[in-house]
Amino acid sequence: MPSGILYYVDVYMLLAKHAGFTKWHAFGHHSGASMATEMAAVYPEQILSLTIIGPVLMTREEQISHSEGLLEYNTKPVMDGSHWMKVWNILLMQKQGEWDVLKMNGEALDWVRAWEGKVQCYSNVFCQPMMKLLGEVRCPVLGMSSEKDILYEFFPRVKEIVSSIDMIDIPCGSILTLVFQKPDATTAIVTGGDWEVMKDAEGCCKNLVAFLSKLS
Repeated sequence: MPSGILYYVDVYMLLAKHAGFTKWHAFGHHSGASMATEMAAVYPEQILSLTIIGPVLMTREEQISHSEGLLEYNTKPVMDGSHWMKVWNILLMQKQGEWDVLKMNGEALDWVRAWEGKVQCYSNVFCQPMMKLLGEVRCPVLGMSSEKDILYEFFPRVKEIVSSIDMIDIPCGSILTLVFQKPDATTAIVTGGDWEVMKDAEGCCKNLVAFLSKLS
């Protein structure tokens, strides 16, 4: 069991080092948004920008409340194959707009393949202090979400957190207060329910390109 989201981040950092990358733009959706945010907070010198789609910006109380449904995603393989139908029926209930059957099939395969890793990852996501970490990010931030995303109610917190002001008191004879204005966040509404990147790839790409084109 990974000890936290930083475990996943460090796996990606090792991969980036192996590939020879020194700086890059971090982009993540749902659990990936949690990983990308921690990456930007912990490794600021290497992250040029942060894009988060459907971020899990919850208080601790909200995390506990939402994590109660994690067992729903326990799709450990069983001999009668009923775990396959369990996944398929979950996706049918969460279709949030019509599924393309091939995309739904691919999503179901991913869920079944990651029957253990999915619960491990979600368990760490719902323990991560993502709001605190996002507040520590200093690079430009793009947030995207569908209005039908299960996490949409928390999406306005992107701007609230990123655009807040940090004040640090440093004693040096007399008290000096330093004020750091964080970079404003850019936010955009896309479609696709919980699967924005898959179901609205065009919208996500359009907003990402517009965001990156404004960076120095």
